[in-house]
Amino acid sequence: MWTKLRPLRSSVLEFAGKGVSVRLVVSKRCLICLFLFSGWLFSFSIGRADSRFFPLEEVEAGQRGEWRTVAEGNELRTFQLEIIGKVPNYLGPGKDAILAKALDAEHIRSGPVAGMSGSPVYIDGRLVGAYAFGYIWPKEQAIIGITPIEHMLGLLEENGTGQTGPAFSEEAPLRPLPTPLLAAGISGTTLDLFREEFARFGLQPMSGGGGSGTAPAPGDLEPGSAMAAILLKGDFSMAATGTVTHREGDRLLGFGHPFLHWGEMEVPFGGAEILTIVRNLRISFKFSNPGEPVGTLYADRTTGVAGLLGEVPAMSEISLALQPSGSTRRVYRAEAFRDSRLTPLLVATVVAEALGQSLSAERESTFLVEAEIGIEGLAPRKVELAATGSNAHGRVAFGMMERLSTILDNPWGNRALESLHIEVAATPGQHVRRVETVRTNRSEYRPGDTVEAVVELRDKEGSPSREHLVLTIPENLPKDSRLELVVADAEERARLMKTMPRGDLPPPELLDRWAETRPANGISLLLVRRSTDFTSRGRSLPGLPTSVARQLRTSGLAEPADGRRVLAERHRRTSALITGSWRTPLPVKFQ
Repeated sequence: MWTKLRPLRSSVLEFAGKGVSVRLVVSKRCLICLFLFSGWLFSFSIGRADSRFFPLEEVEAGQRGEWRTVAEGNELRTFQLEIIGKVPNYLGPGKDAILAKALDAEHIRSGPVAGMSGSPVYIDGRLVGAYAFGYIWPKEQAIIGITPIEHMLGLLEENGTGQTGPAFSEEAPLRPLPTPLLAAGISGTTLDLFREEFARFGLQPMSGGGGSGTAPAPGDLEPGSAMAAILLKGDFSMAATGTVTHREGDRLLGFGHPFLHWGEMEVPFGGAEILTIVRNLRISFKFSNPGEPVGTLYADRTTGVAGLLGEVPAMSEISLALQPSGSTRRVYRAEAFRDSRLTPLLVATVVAEALGQSLSAERESTFLVEAEIGIEGLAPRKVELAATGSNAHGRVAFGMMERLSTILDNPWGNRALESLHIEVAATPGQHVRRVETVRTNRSEYRPGDTVEAVVELRDKEGSPSREHLVLTIPENLPKDSRLELVVADAEERARLMKTMPRGDLPPPELLDRWAETRPANGISLLLVRRSTDFTSRGRSLPGLPTSVARQLRTSGLAEPADGRRVLAERHRRTSALITGSWRTPLPVKFQ
């Protein structure tokens, strides 16, 4: 096809195509005729290309139109509307929105419907835009906002176009309709536990439908069909429902407003079956069942989302095996949307639900957890957690979310979670013991001696128990060593060992720190050497005579070196969580 037509001189014309050009010598009269013909042909071709769309500039108050959507099953229905006018710059500078009112009694009763976002709106059979906004109250006015299609078409480009803002205020009278995030297999109690976390992403999850075999196939997805962004699938599922606005080949436009305000993204999506429209005083919504993923949502902009049918993004594989004491082992499986920010929250939701659901009859429980974390580009590592009490499942879930968040969403570079395999041993009741006193086998030691410690513990009912711990004093101690014997819970141990994970560490080092962290169901006996060194302006001053060190400290020229060094450790796992610590100077006699 010829792509350029331009005059070189008054009697020479050049046609240029892909790698080919032709020059013709013509008279001036022929040249004029050719340009008149080419202008008409160009206008005709543009008219044909735009014939599917109704231009925003031609939208006027009083025009009648319709929108198409699915209200039940997969069947498209048509609803009537009337244009009220245009809202200048509502979608950003130079981007007007269209205001309309619904005319059918059914929609006036329901008011704006969450999940209907993206429903194509037509005037004279031509697509004018997407049903995307609504005045939530009063419902009987049935006022809706439309995102013009000409503001959405740029999303069909590979990387999307436009900005991700503006962020619409919750108090704004006309605002984007909520995108129903329906969660199947997840109780309202669990969703309430994480409601604030989801709200940070602009998501409002509610218990809803699960997977469906009757969602439309890729070839049946058309303007008006229900579509779902799939965040979680398997024994637990979570998907956000919207509507397809326009399709060109394997590319789709939908929603008519932002989903996560992320710009570029890679979210699995599929079709959805609509079970019904639930009328609600606050906001009516579509109750849906998402289908299997069939493609990728790749753009998330002010004016909508865009997706490509075909390749589906990889998801994080999650398995959780729960072994309650005296009961049958059960395994839960799910796949989560891979994202450094959202995946930890999805994982935490799965963990909390699996633990809470399985032991719902127990008022208090104790969980001992071992998780193998597979991070992109890193060798799998095992991490341990423990929690007890009435909200033990929540503490385990938030603990897992914290660990994953610091590794995946990291200042040194974001990572993807490839797999997470969790083993949980569960017992009913709260099992916690506090360190009371410690007895040692001798009053004085020499280098190379064995220290035996009997740790006296007490549970919340006051019942006593004890643990025996043994370690050996190193033989090659400096003669001026000042030693302490410390019995430590997991938190105190991490402080003394200087293994507390920090979010500013690179992911490999941070993962190692988490793997080295002992769970709370254990107790440690530590031999600690207190430093006798001093520092001045950040430089170490080892081996100072006591009198000199005292004088430097008094004058403010030097300070004691920070820290204690752990020389030896013995750790013992326990059936209960340990709290509290104990320390005493350990007298050592040097020859």
